[in-house]
Amino acid sequence: KKGTKIKDNDGSTYIVTSGKGKTPTVQYTDPKSTAKGTVTIPAMVKVDGVSYRVTSIADNAFKNNKKITRVVIGSNIVTIGKNVTKIEKNAFYGCGKLKKITIQSEKLTSKSVAKNAFSRIGQKTVVKVPASKYKAYKKMFYAKGLNKKVRILNY
Repeated sequence: KKGTKIKDNDGSTYIVTSGKGKTPTVQYTDPKSTAKGTVTIPAMVKVDGVSYRVTSIADNAFKNNKKITRVVIGSNIVTIGKNVTKIEKNAFYGCGKLKKITIQSEKLTSKSVAKNAFSRIGQKTVVKVPASKYKAYKKMFYAKGLNKKVRILNY
């Protein structure tokens, strides 16, 4: 049911964003409380026998987290997967030790990436984006709070 909070086996928290269709969708809201090092946001998550597509990252999902150094977002979402269509405000705010964000999604727009989504990320962070979206994403991410010293690379 939409709005229901669920936890997967590793302790990460999600909120159901749509219960319709064969594959319902969820928003990643929090890593497990003991998360450190690399955190992977999967493209799909299975909870109580139900498979969900992870399609977004919630406001403040990693805000001020000092123990996570890398986020890998699955093909839906720090690897941000192919199906991720939205990144909420302050999603990575204050993640000073984050080293690498790989964005697989080509569906992000200036309306779907909130203000300050990338603000106060460490200057040594490297953001990898699809080659086809390099120019657009570079301009957009800097406008959404990414430090100008952060390198954006295409792949």
